[in-house]
Amino acid sequence: MNVFELVPDQHSLDLSVQVVSLLTKATYTHEKTGEIIQVAEYLVADPTAQVIFKAEADQIHMLEQHQHVRLLNARTTALHGHLRIVVDQHEKFGGRVLPDTEAIDIPLPSSLPNISDVEFTLS
Repeated sequence: MNVFELVPDQHSLDLSVQVVSLLTKATYTHEKTGEIIQVAEYLVADPTAQVIFKAEADQIHMLEQHQHVRLLNARTTALHGHLRIVVDQHEKFGGRVLPDTEAIDIPLPSSLPNISDVEFTLS
């Protein structure tokens, strides 16, 4: 599947993408458990389009600009009608972010559409 084909509420997705840039990073404390949680949003792309990827915890430490990664068992969601891709790390979901050792390093066009900019009407 290509990034351009993504729509909200898809599940069990396997994508190969390149990290374009870090957009934002935050750390907060979980109200009930007191656990410190890190969350970051990255712009990732394939040759068809760009999308925002929400990374958590150990995923953040794996992601660097221009790195190719595989998002395994990912899902899409919409935040205020705008698309995000998420990889749930919990055992129940089995999602993983792995380096993509088979990716061919092809420069991405600077004019790729960002499908996270598209507002989806959710029903």
